[in-house]
Amino acid sequence: MSCVRAARKATRWALAALLIASVTPATASELTDLQGPYIGDGPIAFRASLDYHWRRRTAAIVREYDCLRHEVIGGASLCPNGSRIGFARDLKVEQVTSLLDVDLRLAFYRSLEVRLRLPFVMSDETKLSFDDGVDGRTSLTAPYNGPALFEVPNTTTRSGLADPVIGLWGTVLSRARDVDDPTIALGFELGVPIAPARSPGTADVGAGAWALTFAVAASDRAYTWLEPFFRIDVTLMVPASDALYPDLGATQATRGPPEKVAVRFGADLIPFERPDEGSAVRIEVGAELALVTSGKTPTALFDALGTSDCRPEAGCDLTTNAVGRLQSGATIAEEHFTALMWLGAHYDVLDVLRLTARVNVGWESPYFLTSSNLGKDVDGRGVQASNSFGDNEYDPDYNPALDRPGTRYRSMDALLVGVDFSLVGRF
Repeated sequence: MSCVRAARKATRWALAALLIASVTPATASELTDLQGPYIGDGPIAFRASLDYHWRRRTAAIVREYDCLRHEVIGGASLCPNGSRIGFARDLKVEQVTSLLDVDLRLAFYRSLEVRLRLPFVMSDETKLSFDDGVDGRTSLTAPYNGPALFEVPNTTTRSGLADPVIGLWGTVLSRARDVDDPTIALGFELGVPIAPARSPGTADVGAGAWALTFAVAASDRAYTWLEPFFRIDVTLMVPASDALYPDLGATQATRGPPEKVAVRFGADLIPFERPDEGSAVRIEVGAELALVTSGKTPTALFDALGTSDCRPEAGCDLTTNAVGRLQSGATIAEEHFTALMWLGAHYDVLDVLRLTARVNVGWESPYFLTSSNLGKDVDGRGVQASNSFGDNEYDPDYNPALDRPGTRYRSMDALLVGVDFSLVGRF
Protein backbone atom coordinates (compact mmCIF):
# COMPACT_ATOMS: atom_id res chain seq x y z
CA MET A 1 0.00 0.00 0.00
CA SER A 2 2.82 2.38 0.87
CA CYS A 3 4.40 1.72 -2.54
CA VAL A 4 1.13 2.62 -4.28
CA ARG A 5 0.87 5.86 -2.29
CA ALA A 6 4.51 6.67 -3.05
CA ALA A 7 3.89 6.09 -6.75
CA ARG A 8 0.83 8.34 -6.66
CA LYS A 9 2.82 11.02 -4.85
CA ALA A 10 5.57 10.84 -7.46
CA THR A 11 2.98 11.11 -10.23
CA ARG A 12 1.49 14.22 -8.63
CA TRP A 13 4.95 15.81 -8.31
CA ALA A 14 5.70 15.05 -11.97
CA LEU A 15 2.42 16.63 -13.06
CA ALA A 16 3.05 19.65 -10.82
CA ALA A 17 6.50 20.15 -12.35
CA LEU A 18 5.02 19.87 -15.85
CA LEU A 19 2.28 22.41 -15.13
CA ILE A 20 4.65 24.97 -13.59
CA ALA A 21 7.24 24.59 -16.35
CA SER A 22 4.77 24.88 -19.26
CA VAL A 23 5.07 28.22 -21.05
CA THR A 24 2.84 29.01 -24.09
CA PRO A 25 -0.44 31.51 -24.92
CA ALA A 26 -4.58 32.62 -22.98
CA THR A 27 -7.23 34.76 -20.62
CA ALA A 28 -7.85 34.99 -16.92
CA SER A 29 -11.37 34.10 -15.86
CA GLU A 30 -11.49 30.29 -15.51
CA LEU A 31 -8.69 29.10 -13.31
CA THR A 32 -8.80 26.07 -11.01
CA ASP A 33 -12.56 25.53 -10.66
CA LEU A 34 -12.59 23.07 -13.53
CA GLN A 35 -15.44 20.71 -12.67
CA GLY A 36 -18.28 20.08 -10.20
CA PRO A 37 -19.98 18.93 -8.16
CA TYR A 38 -19.28 21.83 -5.89
CA ILE A 39 -21.00 20.79 -2.66
CA GLY A 40 -21.82 17.42 -1.09
CA ASP A 41 -22.04 13.98 -2.65
CA GLY A 42 -25.22 14.37 -4.70
CA PRO A 43 -25.38 13.61 -8.45
CA ILE A 44 -26.22 17.21 -9.43
CA ALA A 45 -24.62 20.51 -8.38
CA PHE A 46 -25.09 24.14 -9.38
CA ARG A 47 -22.73 27.12 -9.44
CA ALA A 48 -23.58 30.76 -10.19
CA SER A 49 -21.20 33.70 -10.25
CA LEU A 50 -21.00 37.40 -10.98
CA ASP A 51 -17.61 38.27 -12.47
CA TYR A 52 -16.60 41.90 -12.96
CA HIS A 53 -13.67 42.71 -15.27
CA TRP A 54 -12.08 46.13 -15.79
CA ARG A 55 -9.50 46.47 -18.56
CA ARG A 56 -7.38 49.36 -19.85
CA ARG A 57 -5.25 49.24 -22.99
CA THR A 58 -2.97 52.10 -24.05
CA ALA A 59 -0.69 52.25 -27.07
CA ALA A 60 0.92 54.63 -29.55
CA ILE A 61 -0.14 54.33 -33.19
CA VAL A 62 2.47 55.29 -35.77
CA ARG A 63 2.07 55.70 -39.51
CA GLU A 64 4.45 54.83 -42.29
CA TYR A 65 5.75 57.55 -44.59
CA ASP A 66 7.99 57.63 -47.66
CA CYS A 67 11.30 59.18 -46.67
CA LEU A 68 13.03 60.38 -49.87
CA ARG A 69 16.74 61.19 -49.95
CA HIS A 70 16.37 64.19 -52.26
CA GLU A 71 13.93 65.94 -49.91
CA VAL A 72 15.72 68.57 -47.82
CA ILE A 73 14.63 70.55 -44.75
CA GLY A 74 16.87 73.38 -43.50
CA GLY A 75 19.64 72.28 -45.83
CA ALA A 76 19.74 68.73 -44.43
CA SER A 77 18.55 65.59 -46.19
CA LEU A 78 15.58 63.86 -44.59
CA CYS A 79 17.14 60.50 -45.36
CA PRO A 80 20.94 60.81 -45.52
CA ASN A 81 21.31 57.03 -45.72
CA GLY A 82 19.04 56.68 -48.74
CA SER A 83 15.31 56.59 -49.43
CA ARG A 84 13.30 54.32 -47.18
CA ILE A 85 9.95 53.84 -45.49
CA GLY A 86 9.94 55.28 -41.98
CA PHE A 87 7.53 55.48 -39.07
CA ALA A 88 6.15 58.80 -37.84
CA ARG A 89 4.58 59.37 -34.44
CA ASP A 90 0.95 60.22 -35.04
CA LEU A 91 -1.76 58.94 -32.68
CA LYS A 92 -2.33 57.28 -29.34
CA VAL A 93 -5.24 55.13 -28.20
CA GLU A 94 -6.79 54.46 -24.82
CA GLN A 95 -9.46 51.77 -24.51
CA VAL A 96 -11.23 51.21 -21.17
CA THR A 97 -13.73 48.37 -20.78
CA SER A 98 -16.02 47.38 -17.90
CA LEU A 99 -17.62 43.95 -18.28
CA LEU A 100 -19.96 41.97 -16.03
CA ASP A 101 -20.26 38.22 -16.67
CA VAL A 102 -23.17 36.17 -15.33
CA ASP A 103 -21.75 32.62 -15.25
CA LEU A 104 -24.08 29.65 -14.63
CA ARG A 105 -22.97 26.00 -14.42
CA LEU A 106 -24.75 22.71 -13.84
CA ALA A 107 -22.66 19.61 -13.04
CA PHE A 108 -23.72 15.96 -13.26
CA TYR A 109 -22.13 13.00 -11.45
CA ARG A 110 -18.72 14.69 -11.05
CA SER A 111 -18.13 14.05 -14.75
CA LEU A 112 -20.08 16.44 -16.95
CA GLU A 113 -20.72 20.16 -16.74
CA VAL A 114 -22.97 22.47 -18.78
CA ARG A 115 -22.11 26.19 -18.76
CA LEU A 116 -23.78 29.43 -19.82
CA ARG A 117 -22.07 32.82 -19.71
CA LEU A 118 -23.92 36.08 -20.34
CA PRO A 119 -21.51 39.01 -20.86
CA PHE A 120 -22.85 42.51 -20.19
CA VAL A 121 -20.63 45.28 -21.54
CA MET A 122 -21.22 48.08 -19.06
CA SER A 123 -18.92 50.44 -20.95
CA ASP A 124 -16.36 50.11 -23.73
CA GLU A 125 -14.78 53.47 -24.53
CA THR A 126 -12.10 54.00 -27.19
CA LYS A 127 -10.31 57.36 -27.39
CA LEU A 128 -8.06 58.31 -30.30
CA SER A 129 -5.98 61.47 -29.95
CA PHE A 130 -2.75 62.96 -31.25
CA ASP A 131 0.40 61.53 -29.71
CA ASP A 132 2.43 63.75 -27.40
CA GLY A 133 4.12 66.50 -29.38
CA VAL A 134 1.94 65.91 -32.46
CA ASP A 135 -0.76 68.25 -33.80
CA GLY A 136 -2.23 69.27 -37.13
CA ARG A 137 1.10 70.75 -38.25
CA THR A 138 2.86 67.38 -38.14
CA SER A 139 0.07 64.77 -38.25
CA LEU A 140 -0.13 62.44 -41.26
CA THR A 141 -3.76 61.64 -40.44
CA ALA A 142 -5.43 65.01 -39.84
CA PRO A 143 -3.14 67.81 -41.11
CA TYR A 144 -4.20 71.46 -40.86
CA ASN A 145 -3.23 72.14 -44.49
CA GLY A 146 -5.03 69.19 -46.07
CA PRO A 147 -8.06 66.89 -45.86
CA ALA A 148 -8.17 64.56 -42.85
CA LEU A 149 -8.29 60.81 -43.33
CA PHE A 150 -10.53 60.80 -40.26
CA GLU A 151 -11.36 63.11 -37.38
CA VAL A 152 -8.89 63.47 -34.48
CA PRO A 153 -9.63 63.39 -31.56
CA ASN A 154 -12.21 60.62 -31.87
CA THR A 155 -14.15 58.95 -29.06
CA THR A 156 -16.63 56.05 -29.19
CA THR A 157 -18.52 54.41 -26.33
CA ARG A 158 -20.31 51.06 -26.55
CA SER A 159 -22.48 49.10 -24.12
CA GLY A 160 -25.05 46.31 -24.05
CA LEU A 161 -25.44 42.55 -23.93
CA ALA A 162 -22.69 40.84 -25.94
CA ASP A 163 -22.80 37.37 -27.47
CA PRO A 164 -23.61 34.61 -24.93
CA VAL A 165 -21.29 31.62 -24.58
CA ILE A 166 -22.48 28.05 -23.98
CA GLY A 167 -20.09 25.27 -22.97
CA LEU A 168 -19.82 21.56 -22.31
CA TRP A 169 -17.04 20.19 -20.12
CA GLY A 170 -16.13 16.66 -19.06
CA THR A 171 -13.44 15.21 -16.80
CA VAL A 172 -10.91 12.54 -17.70
CA LEU A 173 -9.67 12.42 -14.08
CA SER A 174 -11.18 14.19 -11.10
CA ARG A 175 -10.04 14.89 -7.57
CA ALA A 176 -13.74 15.09 -6.69
CA ARG A 177 -13.98 11.36 -7.43
CA ASP A 178 -10.58 10.35 -6.04
CA VAL A 179 -8.45 12.64 -3.87
CA ASP A 180 -5.29 10.97 -5.19
CA ASP A 181 -6.10 12.04 -8.77
CA PRO A 182 -5.42 15.36 -10.46
CA THR A 183 -8.31 17.05 -12.23
CA ILE A 184 -8.05 16.94 -16.02
CA ALA A 185 -10.96 18.36 -18.02
CA LEU A 186 -11.78 18.73 -21.71
CA GLY A 187 -14.11 21.47 -22.87
CA PHE A 188 -15.93 22.92 -25.84
CA GLU A 189 -17.44 26.42 -25.76
CA LEU A 190 -19.45 28.24 -28.41
CA GLY A 191 -19.96 32.00 -28.66
CA VAL A 192 -23.35 32.54 -30.32
CA PRO A 193 -23.56 35.75 -32.41
CA ILE A 194 -27.08 36.88 -31.44
CA ALA A 195 -26.20 40.38 -30.21
CA PRO A 196 -26.27 43.11 -32.90
CA ALA A 197 -22.86 43.16 -34.59
CA ARG A 198 -20.84 46.29 -33.96
CA SER A 199 -20.91 48.93 -36.67
CA PRO A 200 -19.14 52.30 -36.82
CA GLY A 201 -20.65 55.03 -34.68
CA THR A 202 -23.13 52.77 -32.84
CA ALA A 203 -23.18 51.29 -29.32
CA ASP A 204 -23.53 47.67 -30.51
CA VAL A 205 -21.08 45.17 -29.02
CA GLY A 206 -21.74 41.91 -30.90
CA ALA A 207 -18.74 40.14 -32.45
CA GLY A 208 -20.53 39.27 -35.68
CA ALA A 209 -18.91 35.82 -35.68
CA TRP A 210 -19.27 32.36 -34.19
CA ALA A 211 -16.49 31.64 -31.69
CA LEU A 212 -15.57 27.95 -31.28
CA THR A 213 -13.19 27.23 -28.39
CA PHE A 214 -11.57 23.87 -27.67
CA ALA A 215 -9.79 23.62 -24.31
CA VAL A 216 -7.82 21.29 -22.06
CA ALA A 217 -7.44 22.22 -18.39
CA ALA A 218 -5.71 20.57 -15.45
CA SER A 219 -4.94 21.16 -11.79
CA ASP A 220 -3.41 19.00 -9.07
CA ARG A 221 -3.15 19.30 -5.31
CA ALA A 222 0.52 18.42 -5.27
CA TYR A 223 0.76 19.40 -1.57
CA THR A 224 -1.76 20.59 1.00
CA TRP A 225 -0.45 24.12 0.37
CA LEU A 226 0.18 23.97 -3.40
CA GLU A 227 -2.12 23.43 -6.39
CA PRO A 228 -0.63 24.10 -9.87
CA PHE A 229 -2.99 24.68 -12.82
CA PHE A 230 -2.72 24.75 -16.58
CA ARG A 231 -5.07 25.40 -19.49
CA ILE A 232 -4.69 25.63 -23.26
CA ASP A 233 -7.37 27.11 -25.52
CA VAL A 234 -7.75 27.20 -29.31
CA THR A 235 -10.44 29.62 -30.53
CA LEU A 236 -11.65 29.52 -34.14
CA MET A 237 -13.86 32.24 -35.61
CA VAL A 238 -16.51 31.83 -38.31
CA PRO A 239 -18.05 35.00 -39.85
CA ALA A 240 -21.76 35.54 -39.21
CA SER A 241 -22.16 39.21 -40.20
CA ASP A 242 -22.11 40.18 -43.88
CA ALA A 243 -21.62 43.81 -42.87
CA LEU A 244 -18.42 43.14 -40.91
CA TYR A 245 -17.18 40.17 -42.95
CA PRO A 246 -18.61 40.28 -46.49
CA ASP A 247 -17.66 37.58 -48.99
CA LEU A 248 -16.09 39.62 -51.79
CA GLY A 249 -14.96 36.90 -54.17
CA ALA A 250 -11.96 34.82 -55.15
CA THR A 251 -9.35 37.56 -54.90
CA GLN A 252 -10.23 38.32 -51.27
CA ALA A 253 -7.27 36.93 -49.31
CA THR A 254 -8.75 37.31 -45.81
CA ARG A 255 -12.45 37.35 -44.97
CA GLY A 256 -12.75 36.09 -41.40
CA PRO A 257 -11.69 37.54 -38.04
CA PRO A 258 -8.46 36.56 -36.22
CA GLU A 259 -8.13 33.27 -34.35
CA LYS A 260 -6.33 32.67 -31.07
CA VAL A 261 -4.15 30.07 -29.33
CA ALA A 262 -3.70 30.70 -25.62
CA VAL A 263 -2.09 29.00 -22.64
CA ARG A 264 -2.39 29.96 -18.99
CA PHE A 265 -0.48 28.41 -16.13
CA GLY A 266 0.35 29.07 -12.51
CA ALA A 267 -0.36 27.87 -8.99
CA ASP A 268 -2.59 28.43 -5.99
CA LEU A 269 -0.85 28.75 -2.63
CA ILE A 270 -3.11 27.70 0.26
CA PRO A 271 -1.95 29.18 3.59
CA PHE A 272 -5.23 28.48 5.39
CA GLU A 273 -7.88 25.76 5.01
CA ARG A 274 -10.59 24.14 7.12
CA PRO A 275 -12.05 21.35 4.94
CA ASP A 276 -14.76 20.42 7.43
CA GLU A 277 -16.15 23.96 7.35
CA GLY A 278 -15.45 24.56 3.66
CA SER A 279 -13.34 27.60 4.52
CA ALA A 280 -10.04 28.40 2.83
CA VAL A 281 -7.77 31.20 1.62
CA ARG A 282 -5.92 30.81 -1.70
CA ILE A 283 -3.23 33.09 -3.11
CA GLU A 284 -3.10 32.75 -6.88
CA VAL A 285 -0.11 33.54 -9.12
CA GLY A 286 -0.53 33.02 -12.84
CA ALA A 287 0.53 33.97 -16.34
CA GLU A 288 -0.81 33.74 -19.86
CA LEU A 289 0.67 33.92 -23.33
CA ALA A 290 -1.40 34.17 -26.51
CA LEU A 291 -0.96 34.25 -30.27
CA VAL A 292 -3.58 36.16 -32.26
CA THR A 293 -3.52 35.36 -35.97
CA SER A 294 -3.92 37.81 -38.84
CA GLY A 295 -7.53 38.57 -39.74
CA LYS A 296 -10.16 41.13 -40.57
CA THR A 297 -11.22 42.86 -37.38
CA PRO A 298 -12.56 46.06 -35.81
CA THR A 299 -9.30 47.62 -34.58
CA ALA A 300 -8.78 50.84 -32.62
CA LEU A 301 -9.32 52.66 -35.95
CA PHE A 302 -12.68 50.97 -36.63
CA ASP A 303 -15.07 53.77 -35.71
CA ALA A 304 -12.79 56.56 -36.92
CA LEU A 305 -12.51 54.99 -40.38
CA GLY A 306 -16.10 53.83 -40.59
CA THR A 307 -17.54 57.28 -39.80
CA SER A 308 -14.97 59.30 -41.76
CA ASP A 309 -16.08 62.10 -44.08
CA CYS A 310 -13.08 61.46 -46.33
CA ARG A 311 -14.34 61.66 -49.94
CA PRO A 312 -12.62 61.95 -53.34
CA GLU A 313 -14.48 65.22 -54.01
CA ALA A 314 -12.84 66.64 -50.85
CA GLY A 315 -9.37 65.62 -52.04
CA CYS A 316 -9.29 62.59 -49.74
CA ASP A 317 -9.83 58.99 -50.79
CA LEU A 318 -10.64 55.90 -48.70
CA THR A 319 -11.66 53.91 -51.76
CA THR A 320 -10.55 50.32 -52.17
CA ASN A 321 -9.13 49.21 -55.52
CA ALA A 322 -12.04 46.89 -56.21
CA VAL A 323 -15.32 47.67 -54.49
CA GLY A 324 -15.54 51.33 -53.47
CA ARG A 325 -15.42 53.14 -50.15
CA LEU A 326 -14.90 51.10 -46.98
CA GLN A 327 -18.25 50.24 -45.42
CA SER A 328 -17.50 48.41 -42.15
CA GLY A 329 -14.35 50.18 -40.93
CA ALA A 330 -12.82 46.76 -40.25
CA THR A 331 -9.29 46.26 -41.57
CA ILE A 332 -6.85 43.37 -41.96
CA ALA A 333 -4.70 43.34 -38.80
CA GLU A 334 -1.35 41.56 -38.57
CA GLU A 335 -0.68 38.63 -36.23
CA HIS A 336 0.63 39.53 -32.77
CA PHE A 337 1.33 38.23 -29.26
CA THR A 338 0.05 39.12 -25.81
CA ALA A 339 1.50 38.27 -22.41
CA LEU A 340 -0.25 38.65 -19.07
CA MET A 341 0.62 38.10 -15.40
CA TRP A 342 -1.71 38.28 -12.43
CA LEU A 343 -1.89 38.03 -8.67
CA GLY A 344 -5.16 37.15 -6.96
CA ALA A 345 -6.78 35.94 -3.76
CA HIS A 346 -9.73 33.63 -3.18
CA TYR A 347 -11.62 33.49 0.10
CA ASP A 348 -14.00 30.57 0.62
CA VAL A 349 -16.18 32.03 3.35
CA LEU A 350 -18.27 28.87 3.54
CA ASP A 351 -18.94 25.88 1.33
CA VAL A 352 -21.51 27.91 -0.56
CA LEU A 353 -19.70 31.25 -0.99
CA ARG A 354 -16.41 32.32 -2.56
CA LEU A 355 -15.00 35.84 -2.98
CA THR A 356 -12.21 36.58 -5.46
CA ALA A 357 -10.08 39.62 -6.30
CA ARG A 358 -7.30 39.81 -8.89
CA VAL A 359 -5.00 42.40 -10.47
CA ASN A 360 -3.16 41.84 -13.73
CA VAL A 361 -0.69 43.55 -16.02
CA GLY A 362 0.29 42.62 -19.54
CA TRP A 363 1.95 43.53 -22.84
CA GLU A 364 0.85 43.36 -26.48
CA SER A 365 3.42 43.18 -29.27
CA PRO A 366 3.54 45.76 -32.10
CA TYR A 367 1.53 44.92 -35.23
CA PHE A 368 0.11 46.55 -38.34
CA LEU A 369 -3.53 47.62 -38.02
CA THR A 370 -3.87 47.94 -41.80
CA SER A 371 -2.11 45.28 -43.84
CA SER A 372 -4.33 43.95 -46.62
CA ASN A 373 -2.73 42.11 -49.55
CA LEU A 374 -2.45 43.85 -52.91
CA GLY A 375 -4.28 41.03 -54.69
CA LYS A 376 -3.76 37.82 -56.67
CA ASP A 377 -1.78 37.74 -59.94
CA VAL A 378 -3.73 35.27 -62.08
CA ASP A 379 -2.06 35.68 -65.50
CA GLY A 380 1.56 36.37 -64.47
CA ARG A 381 1.49 40.02 -65.57
CA GLY A 382 1.24 41.61 -62.13
CA VAL A 383 -1.84 42.57 -60.19
CA GLN A 384 -4.09 44.60 -62.48
CA ALA A 385 -7.59 46.12 -62.37
CA SER A 386 -8.29 44.33 -65.64
CA ASN A 387 -6.01 41.41 -66.53
CA SER A 388 -5.77 39.52 -69.85
CA PHE A 389 -9.05 37.76 -68.99
CA GLY A 390 -10.77 41.03 -68.13
CA ASP A 391 -10.83 40.22 -64.39
CA ASN A 392 -9.99 42.55 -61.49
CA GLU A 393 -7.08 40.99 -59.57
CA TYR A 394 -6.95 43.45 -56.68
CA ASP A 395 -7.91 42.22 -53.23
CA PRO A 396 -11.28 43.94 -52.64
CA ASP A 397 -10.15 44.87 -49.12
CA TYR A 398 -6.96 46.56 -50.37
CA ASN A 399 -7.03 50.32 -49.80
CA PRO A 400 -4.04 52.32 -51.12
CA ALA A 401 -4.59 55.01 -48.48
CA LEU A 402 -4.22 52.46 -45.66
CA ASP A 403 -2.58 49.27 -46.93
CA ARG A 404 0.13 50.40 -49.34
CA PRO A 405 3.62 50.31 -47.78
CA GLY A 406 4.28 53.91 -46.86
CA THR A 407 0.68 54.55 -45.69
CA ARG A 408 0.02 51.76 -43.17
CA TYR A 409 -0.85 52.23 -39.49
CA ARG A 410 1.00 50.25 -36.84
CA SER A 411 0.12 49.78 -33.18
CA MET A 412 3.24 49.89 -31.02
CA ASP A 413 3.85 48.07 -27.70
CA ALA A 414 0.63 48.23 -25.69
CA LEU A 415 0.28 48.28 -21.91
CA LEU A 416 -2.56 46.15 -20.55
CA VAL A 417 -3.80 46.50 -16.97
CA GLY A 418 -6.88 45.07 -15.31
CA VAL A 419 -8.81 44.28 -12.16
CA ASP A 420 -11.24 41.40 -11.54
CA PHE A 421 -13.78 40.78 -8.77
CA SER A 422 -15.94 37.70 -8.44
CA LEU A 423 -18.79 36.52 -6.21
CA VAL A 424 -19.50 32.80 -6.50
CA GLY A 425 -22.38 30.80 -5.04
CA ARG A 426 -22.05 26.98 -4.98
CA PHE A 427 -24.92 24.63 -4.25
